[in-house]
Amino acid sequence: MKFGVLACSKVKAPRPCPAVELYQGRTFRAALGVLRARGCARVVVLSALYGAVDGDHVIAPYEQTLMRAPMRERRAWAATARAQLGELVGDGPLVAILPADYARALEGLPQVERLYAGLSQGRLYAALAAELRSGRAVA
Repeated sequence: MKFGVLACSKVKAPRPCPAVELYQGRTFRAALGVLRARGCARVVVLSALYGAVDGDHVIAPYEQTLMRAPMRERRAWAATARAQLGELVGDGPLVAILPADYARALEGLPQVERLYAGLSQGRLYAALAAELRSGRAVA
């Protein structure tokens, strides 16, 4: 089974719901579409507050980001999220669409394919949208 991994978004639904429904940002929605089109049977969301969360797990909205957190806190978050991710997916192959701060959680995990690494948020969205429009996504 192939697992998709993506980062949370700032825009969220106003009520608790499954993680894949909570995050409403356009890049999140596009990344989720690409991961599903590429055959990811399950999705894990890397949340700034909750760490690694199964996409079907119900969580409450929150306001937190890694972007302005001190490096020490980002490293601690990554270590916790990495452990949680390992518990959720084991050694399963991962396909990840993540910004650099969130990608730290993947360090040392086997079988990781990181898509669109290094793109800015705007370019990432454009690349994801283009992939969805073209139907290029392959399982």
